[in-house]
Amino acid sequence: MITRSERRWLFGFILAVLVITTIPYLVGFNSENEAWEFSGFVFGVEDGNSYLAKMISGSSGAWLFKTPYTAYPQNGVIAFTPYLLLGKLIASPELHDQAAVLFHLFRWIAVSFEIIVIYLFITLYIENPTWRKYALVLATLGGGLGWVLVGIGRQVWFDSLPLDVISPETFGFLELYGLPHLALARGLLFFGLWAFLVPKAGFQPFKSESMIVIAGAAAWIGLVLVQPVTALIGWFLVGVHLGFRGLWVRVSRANAHEMDNVEWKQHLKRGLGLIAASAPLIIYLAAAYLTDPFLGTWGTQNRIMSPHPWHYAAAYGWIAPLVVLGGRSFFRKSSFQSHFLLSWVVCLPFLVYAPTNIQRRLPEGIWVALVILAVVAMQKAGRHARFLQAGVLVLSIPTTLILLVGGVQSASTPSSPQFIAKEASEAYNYMAEHAPSQGVVLSSFRTGNELPAFAPIHVMIGHGPEIANGTVLEEKIKRFFQSETTDEDRLHLLQEFDVHYVVWGPHERAMGDWNPKSSANLERVFTNPSYTIFQVLMP
Repeated sequence: MITRSERRWLFGFILAVLVITTIPYLVGFNSENEAWEFSGFVFGVEDGNSYLAKMISGSSGAWLFKTPYTAYPQNGVIAFTPYLLLGKLIASPELHDQAAVLFHLFRWIAVSFEIIVIYLFITLYIENPTWRKYALVLATLGGGLGWVLVGIGRQVWFDSLPLDVISPETFGFLELYGLPHLALARGLLFFGLWAFLVPKAGFQPFKSESMIVIAGAAAWIGLVLVQPVTALIGWFLVGVHLGFRGLWVRVSRANAHEMDNVEWKQHLKRGLGLIAASAPLIIYLAAAYLTDPFLGTWGTQNRIMSPHPWHYAAAYGWIAPLVVLGGRSFFRKSSFQSHFLLSWVVCLPFLVYAPTNIQRRLPEGIWVALVILAVVAMQKAGRHARFLQAGVLVLSIPTTLILLVGGVQSASTPSSPQFIAKEASEAYNYMAEHAPSQGVVLSSFRTGNELPAFAPIHVMIGHGPEIANGTVLEEKIKRFFQSETTDEDRLHLLQEFDVHYVVWGPHERAMGDWNPKSSANLERVFTNPSYTIFQVLMP
């Protein structure tokens, strides 16, 4: 039961998180000048542009996701639904600015929801309000020892940056800082898990078991629309725990067997309800990826691999002794809820190195489980509890502070990629006003990444995971801007992809010495000191 004073503290904490994580972005917008326009992002700018591009696609009428970062044919699929829906709220002109503001409004809503749900989940395990609050702070703002690696000059260690700064799944602060769809997905995941685990006495404000199952099922249907991989993680966790707990019931003491068996059957029904509700959408997506050639290619090349095990040791190893002590306490308690956390944590090595190309995605949310176990151990430390509280925070918070300070620094000094040159945005806004919707543009990778965040068009290259045949295309585009390439070869490339426009700016000039003004197949329609846009004239 969450008291009124806890609710007041919780909403105060949410407000504080929103203010702190918004400061770097406010600095960025305030740092705009005559030469530079803020992209809206202080980290992961390439991905950030792709989120705005999805919103721009939604503004032009799209209901199914078709990536703007390829000129190959697509069937469209139910994916990235929040961004497509947000796009319905914006209209020309200044699509980019509207999309950037809506992105951060979405972030505020998603962050608030995630924090509330994680606190609700924590209440299943921790009764003391003071320790609940501490666990929430650690679960949302905490990180690992990535700051130590940075401090000793090991920013790149075993061919990877620290997990704290590249993996929102490993901890969670990055989700709050600038990845609202992942924050929303984590909230929906934990709400479904709470609905699966909560005992009957904890249903409030829901009045019956059927209502809690319906609410949890609705959350996981939404989860599939937001981040389907996270829904599969939820399936896995429910399945593993039911299997583990079922085995436990059968080997438990005879006098507890009947009661545990009844409880297991009740939770089995809930788990099956959660999975069954979200299964149709998962089956649809599986069929789409198996039958759509473009989606199959995208799924294959979307590689998010886990780094060396030492990185996970730096991330979680320092808190492992407390997790083990808390796990021992939960194992002895042997309740349905306590065994869930144990089964989840035991699966960590399999999750991070599962035979899939999205390994790093699979530990999503496990930091919350680790924090709960660690806090349970700290509660039992007696007079040493306060020392442990302070020590864990001192070790866990520095990376978050580094990310925030770094964000302010990058946002206070206009430069690429956090900022977009005003002359570039002028060219992109011209395309938004004049190019046909979904028309194809030939450009460099950098231009191709930024352009769809301003205009509802398709580019040939511009976002690594969403480009089909990217390496070959990038080489072809490079040759397109080289003087030794024949006009016939250039025309063949333009015809192959039905290109409508060619952009010629600083990044295209860096690819070769050919001047498009000499081409009879290109007509200049826009120019400023840095960018020229040509419309393609087919013979």
